[in-house]
Amino acid sequence: MDAWLDLKVKKREQLTTDVLMLEMESATGHALPAFQAGAYIDVQIPGGLLRPYSLCNAPQERHRYVIAVRKERSSRGASKYLHDRVKAGDVLRVRHPLNEFPLNPSATHSALFGGGVGIAPLLSMAAELWHRGAGFELHLSARNFQQAPFGSYLQNQPYRGRVHFHLSEDSGGRIDFARCFSQLSMLSHIYLCGPGPYMQDGIVAARQLGVANERLHFESFG
Repeated sequence: MDAWLDLKVKKREQLTTDVLMLEMESATGHALPAFQAGAYIDVQIPGGLLRPYSLCNAPQERHRYVIAVRKERSSRGASKYLHDRVKAGDVLRVRHPLNEFPLNPSATHSALFGGGVGIAPLLSMAAELWHRGAGFELHLSARNFQQAPFGSYLQNQPYRGRVHFHLSEDSGGRIDFARCFSQLSMLSHIYLCGPGPYMQDGIVAARQLGVANERLHFESFG
């Protein structure tokens, strides 16, 4: 089976000043290959570049793939191309979904922590956990609400009562990983995704609290 797909951009939406959402569907109208929460696709950029982007939408959806693209200041062309050149109706070539950041199916509770665009794979996880009726909570860190990718989307989800915003410019300040982790049960699995400093703070806090390796899952995201 060919590992590549030609997907038509159905919708593009500027989520924040530097984060773009692209919704894609099959260019031939067929159902898309199934994927698991936490999966990503490689997008081919003219010139031979390949860049991975996490899938944001629910795994139950076979009619579309949704990705979030942060425009990098030091971009070698991928994010700049997607932000500046791609429009609705264009066709992008992508590789079949892969997953290196899966949910643990046996976890009784999952705590999802995303920094900025690192929220992307966690949205797919939240949709899957809600679909299963599983226990979970979702934390999104950003400078302010206007710079919180999918902030308005999360406020309108049926699980919005499980969503926590950590906005560094607001009175609540930056996320306190130690406090958040200490409030979790010893059976909770922790998922971290975000930029380097965010990831480092979360991992250090987890180690200091003695979180077992098998309960801590992380994926760096720009």
